Amino acid sequence: MNPMSDSATFDSDALIARARAGDQAAWEELFHTCYPKVIRVVRRKLDRPLRSLYDSTDFVSDVKEPCGQS
Repeated sequence: MNPMSDSATFDSDALIARARAGDQAAWEELFHTCYPKVIRVVRRKLDRPLRSLYDSTDFVSDVKEPCGQS
């Protein structure tokens, strides 16, 4: 079962609203829920020379930081 399509376990609108409001737990949940897709996108978008120089998870971890926070 796809967790992102099961509204009983994942209410994306509410989770995103909480994350935007600064709820760190919501950011963590959102990141962990979306991590598999984010890592696939990063790996697909990085060309081969960059993939050999950089670890894809480093780029993904930058996504984890909420906008405006460091």
